Formats: sequence, structure tokens, C-alpha cells
Amino acid sequence: MSEVDKSVFISYRRKDSSGYARAVYQALKARGCDVFLDVEDIGSGRFEQIIKREIESRVHFVVILTPSAVKRCNQSDDWLRREIELALALEHVVNIVPLSFDGFTFKKAEKYLTGKLSQLQHFNALEVSHSGFEAAMDKLVDLYLKRAVRDKTASNPSHQDAYFYFERALKKDDKGDFEGAILDYIEAVHLYPKYAIAYYNLGLIYHKMGLLDLASLNYKNALNYDSSLALAHGNLANIHKDKGDLDAAILGYSQVIAISPDDSLAYYNRGLAYFLMQKWDDAITDYDNAIRLNSNYLAAHNNRASTYAAKRDFSRAISGFRQTLTLDPSATTAYRGLGICFEKMNWYKDALQNYQKYLDLEGTNADNLVVKRVYELKQHLGL
Repeated sequence: MSEVDKSVFISYRRKDSSGYARAVYQALKARGCDVFLDVEDIGSGRFEQIIKREIESRVHFVVILTPSAVKRCNQSDDWLRREIELALALEHVVNIVPLSFDGFTFKKAEKYLTGKLSQLQHFNALEVSHSGFEAAMDKLVDLYLKRAVRDKTASNPSHQDAYFYFERALKKDDKGDFEGAILDYIEAVHLYPKYAIAYYNLGLIYHKMGLLDLASLNYKNALNYDSSLALAHGNLANIHKDKGDLDAAILGYSQVIAISPDDSLAYYNRGLAYFLMQKWDDAITDYDNAIRLNSNYLAAHNNRASTYAAKRDFSRAISGFRQTLTLDPSATTAYRGLGICFEKMNWYKDALQNYQKYLDLEGTNADNLVVKRVYELKQHLGL
């Protein structure tokens, strides 16, 4: 094989599998492979530009699977899941090789490998043990990585051109050249009309530019070719919500939940849409689920309390706002919420105390309505 044919991207979960990833990296480098191993934290905003570019530019995608590493893969925003989803979207030109460590089996991992990730079980995994590590690495290079060369060279040349434009678009996007990136993404989908990730990235750029109709169109095109792109469903739902089409937003968030049942953000967003529709009970149910999945979800705690307040269930609302303040004592919206609840209950001194705490924390950014209520309550109490 030539050097380019031995280019490898290693996907792994840092917390659980970094030791295995480094061992595989060193073994492949020693066998002449060009290997990318992400060892530094990358902010979510740079994920699209860096990780996607590296996966796109390499022939082989080696993913390290352990029983603990896959436990968060059923969340749509999970880092490891996003890497695998991208590789699966490119499987016609990217050779996907799962490496099984610590007794990992697809059968035991079914509840975590949801949506498109369920396709991983159809790839021939290579089991790696401590005692047979070197033999497994030889097999990986001599059999698993060679096997894809024929598939790669047989792929449609127009697809290869599409990937060239896609990679160039990523670089332009990274530099803030949105217009140039758009032109290259358009060329990529012209050459490869089923290029779901390119449509999705086009949608992201238009979204950032505030061109919501064009963003929606491209998210829909992406989903037309890959309906399991949870992030596309979620972003499209956000646009519907911002435009006031709450029924469509709820449908989109529900699609995300169907793909990733443990996605706390999707439950939170759907709860917010239900809240805007004044469907209080549905909103509370979704906030409950968001908190069940992430007990420290500050916004979900606060919004659930606000929903109870909207239902005039002030006892639960007060409890909820206090729970929010337990998580973050500087959560100003919780103090304002407590003030509203106490005032509705005619507990004016408690209301004033919490409104004042809100003002102290917000300073010049405080809501003028709260300033007015503090003044009026002081007048009422003779202070």
C-alpha cells in the first residue's frame, strides 16, 4: 500500500479508552501508517472543522469499543457518536474497523448503539486482547486495512472530487470565509448529490448567517439522504421554534428523541416548545426527563419551576427555584421566580427579599419591571 492508503483515523472515548488508543496509535505508526489521534480537547465550535476534516481525509476509520466507552453513545451530542455517525455516512469510501476490547460485544451494547450506530454491528470487528495485542495489530494492518484499498480505488471519481471540495469548504469555514465555503459545498453536492453531511454543513453556515429558509432547505436535504442525522433534526426544529411553528418544532425534537432516547437537550427543547404552547403538563414531563438524564441540568430545573408557577402550583414552583439555587446560587432568574411566587401568595416580605437579591446580582442589567415591583412593595410595606 502507498502511504495515503494507510491513513487512519482513531476514534475513541478519552476517559475510558485513551490507553488503548495510544497503544494502537503507536502500533500502527510502527507499521508505517499515517495515523490521526486527537489527544487535545477541541471546543464544540471547532468540531466540524477539525474532526470532520480529519475523518474525510483518511481511508480508514478505526473505532475503539469497550463496554464502558459506548455508554453515552445514545446521546445525539455525544462526541464519540458524532465521529462514528460521520464515518458511517462515508462508509462507501471510508473503511470502518471496530476494535473490541475488554470483552465488548455488540449484543450487550444494543441499548447504547441506537439509530444509525446500530449499523456498526454489520462491520467485521477485530477482537483485541492484552496477550494477543501485537498479533491483532499485524492482522489489522495486513488484512483489515488492505481490504479497503480495492473499494477505495473503485469508488466513483466524482465522489472523490466532491470530497476535495468538501475538505476545502471546511477550511474556508474555519477561516470565516462563509461565501467561499458555501460555493465549495454546493460544488460538492453537485458532484455527489447524496452527500448528506455536505448539505448539513451548508445548513449550519446559512444558520449562522441568519438565512433560516436556506438553512432549513439544506437540513431537509441532509435528512432526505440520511434520516438518522439527529443534529439536523434538532437544528431544523430550532428554526421552526424560532419562527413560531411550534407543532413542527415538537415533531423535530421528537425525531431526535426517537433516534437518541437519552438526549437531555432534546427533551429540554421540546419542553420549552410545549411551554410556549401553554401545554404545562407536557412541558413538565419533558423537563422531568431532561433532569432524569442530567440531574444538574440548571435550565431544566429553572424552567420546570417556571412551568409550575404558570400552573399556579406555587409550592412546587418555589421548591423548584430553590433546587435551581442549590445548583447555582447566582441564578438570578430563580430569585426573580421566587419573588413572583411569593408575591402571588401575598408573602410580600419574602417577595421583596428575593426581588432585591435579583437586583443585587443583575446590577444595571436588571429588568425594569422588577425594579418597579421592588419600589411598589417597599411603599406597600412602609419601608
